[in-house]
Amino acid sequence: AFFNLQDLKVKCEVYVEFLPEQVFEFFFQQCHHLKIVQYIGPIDWIVHEDILDVFSNNSLAEVEMFVLANTSSEQMNLGMPTVLLLLEKCKNLIGLGDLKTWKKLDFFDPESEHFFKSESTFSKLKKDAVKKNWDIDFDLDN
Repeated sequence: AFFNLQDLKVKCEVYVEFLPEQVFEFFFQQCHHLKIVQYIGPIDWIVHEDILDVFSNNSLAEVEMFVLANTSSEQMNLGMPTVLLLLEKCKNLIGLGDLKTWKKLDFFDPESEHFFKSESTFSKLKKDAVKKNWDIDFDLDN
């Protein structure tokens, strides 16, 4: 029923305490022509393996904008492996976010020695993207 859907926006209000994994899986298994993905809610349960599972069922080949924003008070454990995977698999990607809610990115991880520092792996990736003239925005938010 959602095979040709191009724009997916799931946004939960603050009072929603939990967004079931089945909702995430359902849309990514059904929607093979997505261009815009905005998935905003209490998604602290998402880990890198969940993103790998998405790619086992859906190439996301047409995705241009991909935003996963965690609104939970618990941390979402996505980091550089997920950023690099999305850059590799989504050739049309021009926007990625809401990375400040991805607590395993060294730049946004308060426990990292590179927290908000230009030496962080994430900062280096952003600088490299500018140097190589990539058309991508890493600073999307919800």
